[in-house]
Amino acid sequence: MQIKTADFGEITIDEASIINFPEGIPAFEECHEYVLINIIEEIPYLYYMQGIGENAPCFAVIDPYYFVASYVPHLSPADVKNLQCSGMEELRFLAIAIIDQDLEKSVMNLKSPLVICPETRKAKQIVLENDDYPLRYPLFVPNGKEE
Repeated sequence: MQIKTADFGEITIDEASIINFPEGIPAFEECHEYVLINIIEEIPYLYYMQGIGENAPCFAVIDPYYFVASYVPHLSPADVKNLQCSGMEELRFLAIAIIDQDLEKSVMNLKSPLVICPETRKAKQIVLENDDYPLRYPLFVPNGKEE
């Protein structure tokens, strides 16, 4: 399948790789289908999540576990059920990132991860109810230590 993107031009995607956000993403509710694109093979934890459709958004997304090994988001049983996933251990978490030209100012949103069920390809951005994680977590912590 061919899609047109503002950032990457026309690209070919596998329809089986489409991720469905039934409710959309907050502020982008009109776009329900996305695909993950790994542009830089040497950086396997960084993707672009490209919306499918006219004027579709594109987000830089990061595997949060690469930067925060202790990341343990807690979801309600209802959230897991809505994704039609067999259990928490099956879920994949991604964090929307803001990559600044000054890389030391780059941040990711750990408070509201994108939660994907690989078996159903359903996803949702979920705002975590606990206060353990910030909206703007620095990607590059001084001295390489987690905060």
